[in-house]
Amino acid sequence: MKKYVTIPNSIATKLSSADTARFTALAFTPDTKGYTDATFKQIGEYVSPAAPESENTIKEFVRRLKASNLINIDEVFMDGKKRNKYYMPKLESHFIIVNVSILEATISIEAKGFLIQLFTLTINGTYDCNLPVTKIVDKIKVSYPSALKYIKELLESDCIIKTKNGYTINSKYFNAGCSKEDKYISQIIKDIKGCEYLEDRYNKTDWSKI
Repeated sequence: MKKYVTIPNSIATKLSSADTARFTALAFTPDTKGYTDATFKQIGEYVSPAAPESENTIKEFVRRLKASNLINIDEVFMDGKKRNKYYMPKLESHFIIVNVSILEATISIEAKGFLIQLFTLTINGTYDCNLPVTKIVDKIKVSYPSALKYIKELLESDCIIKTKNGYTINSKYFNAGCSKEDKYISQIIKDIKGCEYLEDRYNKTDWSKI
């Protein structure tokens, strides 16, 4: 199974919180040919391993997903049965990186999707969403009462932490990319290469202690 998947930031405004969780689960289904052809039953099991969603629930989700234009979906016949081929987008920008551990998070599907949506609002390279709830609901497809409900659940589950300016998201479920420190160290290493004196001087440096 893939350890990480990339999810478009636009998901926060195009899908509900529950459908955001379903979309993310779909992205983790096996993809070896440039697409996934998981059945409704298989998708339901990925969405909620402990209590799989029904095939009818997933069927309705796929109908809404088609309307969102987030991905391409082709209908084909395999062994006399109709199947869907889901072509997940190849993203180069405006995306978040989600860890497979989120599939096992013991929170509601709605809260899980809201957490993913919330991460699209974090500051680049961090896990910090420095926005009050009133601003969050302006940027996510969710009502104010629902947002309060999901935030309460996420706080109680230690998925987020309340901060002075907003919320910090548990890094267990996401990858924020390189930190400022990582980028700084990478630049130093890049500058050193090619200079014989500096390479000899710093080739044994423990960069983690800088």
